[in-house]
Amino acid sequence: MVSESAGLVEPKDLTFPVLCLSRDFSVVPARDPEGLCRCNALAFWRNQYYQDLQIFDSTGSAYTVVEAQLRHPMPSARRFLARLINQSLSVELRLRAEGPSSLAEAKERVSEWLDKAPEFWEAADDLDEWKRRILACETMADLIAVFE
Repeated sequence: MVSESAGLVEPKDLTFPVLCLSRDFSVVPARDPEGLCRCNALAFWRNQYYQDLQIFDSTGSAYTVVEAQLRHPMPSARRFLARLINQSLSVELRLRAEGPSSLAEAKERVSEWLDKAPEFWEAADDLDEWKRRILACETMADLIAVFE
């Protein structure tokens, strides 16, 4: 476990809702700490959802997940079953603050994220339309709402 003196925070310290940018280039809001700290077994083990997960909270503050572990460790047989049924898991997270709050930075990062997997986003709407919505946001609440 990493020490508090390293400047790490816990999900309860963030201002919710938050916007999560994951390794699979998805952009997902989380309404509360419990929602941020829950995922299914496939996402946790196979996709490593929390590895380097980037988060913007409602103030525009940026965070990166630096540690994710099961809240209740499982023996290997139980872990196999959890994967088989894609069980919902509760995870403890430690986050590193990445700098001062900035709506502009959040909008820029989210727009860049869409560019990394345009085919995924264009399945729902034109990429330029997604970017137009992002640029039009005047608050973090507006930006988070684009992805709800």
